[in-house]
Amino acid sequence: MIIEQIICLISVISDTYSPQEIRSFLFDLLSVLDFRLSPYSPYTEGETILYNAGHSSLYSNYQSLLNGVCMKYESLQVPPIAITQTCIFLAWSFSFPGKKIDESLEFCCSVCQKDKETVVSIVRELFPMMCDTCDVVLARHGEKVQYYGISPISVAT
Repeated sequence: MIIEQIICLISVISDTYSPQEIRSFLFDLLSVLDFRLSPYSPYTEGETILYNAGHSSLYSNYQSLLNGVCMKYESLQVPPIAITQTCIFLAWSFSFPGKKIDESLEFCCSVCQKDKETVVSIVRELFPMMCDTCDVVLARHGEKVQYYGISPISVAT
């Protein structure tokens, strides 16, 4: 196995792949990706969710949280959709303390507790002024958790 990898590396370095082999490799790669080349982005999805819910004003808070969370290595273990929903919930709870989350954003409460805890611990570390908000978000348990098959390495259709 290691010898095959070394031979492959030498082939790449010495530019010995034919156009046909490159084309075949690209087709195989696209087949594995099921021809889906646009990855899920918490930035665009969050903006869309907030806009459709009529809460575009929360986007700057959401984006600040997202920038911090996505900077941290720990966020790689959390599905992007869980990061999106938890950051929206945090942005709402911080912007409107004590106010029940809007019905149009209620689904953002339904995040796997483990994923929510990971995101909240990052936020708590980066934004100490949000400790109370983090406690509120952690105390809220969602009824149903569905990520619709989106994992940290999956791509959007």
